[in-house]
Amino acid sequence: MFPSSVTLCGTYGSILIENGSCQAGMDILKPCTGAANSQMDRGISCCFMARAHHRLGNAEEARYWLQQAEDIGGCAEVFAKVAGEIAGKQALGVAA
Repeated sequence: MFPSSVTLCGTYGSILIENGSCQAGMDILKPCTGAANSQMDRGISCCFMARAHHRLGNAEEARYWLQQAEDIGGCAEVFAKVAGEIAGKQALGVAA
């Protein structure tokens, strides 16, 4: 069973990343970053793509996806948390 809603796919992919299954999460999130999807779906998906790459040690890819999220917008809170994590300031979901 696989959700057909972009938002549900994004949520599922993000949960996989949160639980450490970064590659599986990225595989699900990548289509959610497409231009045909809503600004919020695209922005949040890009943030979690950045987080997954950061966790995997792919700094350049993490910066790329974070820049994509910033350019798209629509996800300021998630963007700030992921950017902070990548900068080493805080973990996603944990107050600084």
